Amino acid sequence: MKCSITRRQFTSAGFRAGFGLFAGGFFSSLQAAQTIYVAQNGSDGNSGQLGSPVRTVQKGLSLVTSGGSLQVGPGTWAEPIPAGSFPSGSAGAYTIIRGTPGQTILSGSSGGNCVSISSRQYVTLADFILDGNSEATNIGLIIGGGSSYITAQGCEVRRFKANDTGAVTQSGGPTNSFLLLSRLIVHDNGLSHPRPPGLYATHGIYMTARDTITEYCESYNNNGMGYHQYYSAGGSDRCTVRFCNFHDNYSYGAQIGSGSDNAAYDNTISNNARKVPESGGLRILSGRRGQLARNKTYGNGPRDIMIEGASSDGVVENNCVDPAKIVNSGTNTKLTNNTLTACGSAPPVPTVPDISQIDDSQPSGPSTTQVAAPFLIAGVVLTALVLGGD
Repeated sequence: MKCSITRRQFTSAGFRAGFGLFAGGFFSSLQAAQTIYVAQNGSDGNSGQLGSPVRTVQKGLSLVTSGGSLQVGPGTWAEPIPAGSFPSGSAGAYTIIRGTPGQTILSGSSGGNCVSISSRQYVTLADFILDGNSEATNIGLIIGGGSSYITAQGCEVRRFKANDTGAVTQSGGPTNSFLLLSRLIVHDNGLSHPRPPGLYATHGIYMTARDTITEYCESYNNNGMGYHQYYSAGGSDRCTVRFCNFHDNYSYGAQIGSGSDNAAYDNTISNNARKVPESGGLRILSGRRGQLARNKTYGNGPRDIMIEGASSDGVVENNCVDPAKIVNSGTNTKLTNNTLTACGSAPPVPTVPDISQIDDSQPSGPSTTQVAAPFLIAGVVLTALVLGGD
C-alpha cells in the first residue's frame, strides 16, 4: 500500500463555494449587507444602525438578517449567544458576528454555554474574548446540529470547565463539516488536577466534525489535551491541524483520533503531559492514514510522539523530535527522517499573526505536504487535504 499527498485540484463545488471566498468578496459582503451595532451606551429602543446602536447582544442578534453582520463594541456582556439566535448566511454572503479585537468580552451565563451555533451554515464568529468565569460545566464555543461552513477566528477562549469535552467543541460529530478555526487562543480551561470524582478533562479544542482546518491557534494550560480530534462512532475524517502551538497542557499536546486521513503538520508541541505523565506530546490514537509531518515536539516526557495500536497506515516523517521518544505500536506505520536534525525545517509558529501578513505561498517539504489548491476566507490562506494511494 502506498499513501501520499497529491497536489490535485480540489473539485468539490460545495467546498470551493463555502471556503473558497476571496478576501475581497468576504469584505464586500460586509459592506453590502446590513450591519447592526451594539454598544455600552446604546438603547434597545434604537434602530441598531450606525449612530443608533442597541444596548444588548440579544437585541442586536434579533435584528441581524441573513448575510448581515453584528458589530459589538468594547465592553463586557454577561449574556450568551444561544443557538438559533441568528440566521444562516450563504456561500456569497456569510452572516458575521464580530466583536472589537481584544476589547469585547462575552461571559455567558452561570453554568451555561457562552456561544452556541446549531443547524447553521455560512457563519463567521470573530474577535471576541469568551470568558467562562471559572463556572462549572460551561463551554466557550459549541458548534452542532448539522452545521457547516462555520468559521471562528481571532477569539480568546478562557476559564471554561465543561466536563469531558472541550472549551471549543462540536456536538453531533461528522454531521458538522467544513469548519475553520483560525487564530484562536484557548487557555486555562478545566478544573484543577486531580479532578473531583466523576469529572473528566476539559480539552482546549475538541474536534468531532469532518473536513476541518485548525490553524494558527495556541492552546495551553488546559487540564486535558491542547487539541483533541476524535469521534467514537467514526467519520471524523480529513481534519487538519497546522501552524499551531500546543504547550503546557495537563495531558497530550495534540491528538489525531478516530477517522481517516487526518493530519497534523508544522505545529510546535512542547512541555505537555504536565499532570498526566502516561500521556505525551503528539499522538495518533486510531484510524487510518493519520499523518504527522514537520512538527517540532519536545519536553513532553518520555513520549514526544506516540502511534497507538489501533492506528494503521500512518505516515510520520520529517518531525523535529528525539527518535528515542517515538513510541510506535501502529500497523504499517511509515517512519522517515524523524530526528533532531529535522528541526531546521520546522517553521516558527506565530501565536496570533496579523491576517494580512500570512504568507500565501505553498510550503515545500516532504511527500506529505498537505497542500492542494489554496483558497481564502477573510484574508486567511487555507489549503485542502487530498490523499492519493493504492
